[in-house]
Amino acid sequence: MDIYRYMSFFELYSLLNHNKLKFSKLSLMEDKNEGLAVVFQSMLPRGLFYSSSTHKELLDYHNDVKDTNYISCWSKEENSIAMWLLYSKNKDYIRVKTTYKKLKNASDDFCKKNYWTEHLHSPEGTMQTSHPFSTVSEVNYKNYIELLQKVKILVDSVNNEQKIFFDHKTKDFKELLNKDRNFKFSEMRNKFEDEAKNIIDNALLIKDDAYKHESEIRAIIEVNRRNEITYDKWLIADKNSIPYIFGLITYGEVPLNYLIKLLKFLLIMIL
Repeated sequence: MDIYRYMSFFELYSLLNHNKLKFSKLSLMEDKNEGLAVVFQSMLPRGLFYSSSTHKELLDYHNDVKDTNYISCWSKEENSIAMWLLYSKNKDYIRVKTTYKKLKNASDDFCKKNYWTEHLHSPEGTMQTSHPFSTVSEVNYKNYIELLQKVKILVDSVNNEQKIFFDHKTKDFKELLNKDRNFKFSEMRNKFEDEAKNIIDNALLIKDDAYKHESEIRAIIEVNRRNEITYDKWLIADKNSIPYIFGLITYGEVPLNYLIKLLKFLLIMIL
């Protein structure tokens, strides 16, 4: 698939002479609702449970999403007057053509080279990618007001199902583990998870339908900064501590006995 980007002469120069492609932080985009679908997704139920975050918590989460995700925006439209008017108001931009495959390969290459496993010995604060691959796909345009309404309807539906399911509580907790009851719970959980996915999937690829004229192809790179724990300090940590066990996952070394400990810990937290 051929894709197009409108860029300044300086961006083109950087691309051709230094092999540098510009990725913009979501928080710097003109559309202040960038990443909002991720917040909506966080409100969706996971099985029979859903987020009850406060308004401030949701705002903070939105800001965090916008601060950790960078995008490169391209278009399927080869010659759109709307795009020229938007990006080349002074008639000083250049349209560049590439392919979906080239953009994906270049983005993945950057993610792989800067993945956190490459920064085990880097200083605190080093920028690193959260995944060894990027996301490159077409943007899905939706009406945000209608999207939020669907989220609210599903949350209300889960609320009602919870009341019915837990209405006949028993003093004997073992009855909650009854096979029929357990099956019913799993059935409802799977149902709501499927419905949630149908409402919002790949949230960072969702944009308000007011922008659908852009026909956007978006490359996304998620970044974070290295924490203060050095690799040497982690090596001498308490081998039975929960942070150490989680660290085993972080550094890609998970012996079976530690994995069992971690699973036990998670079960305790859930119950």
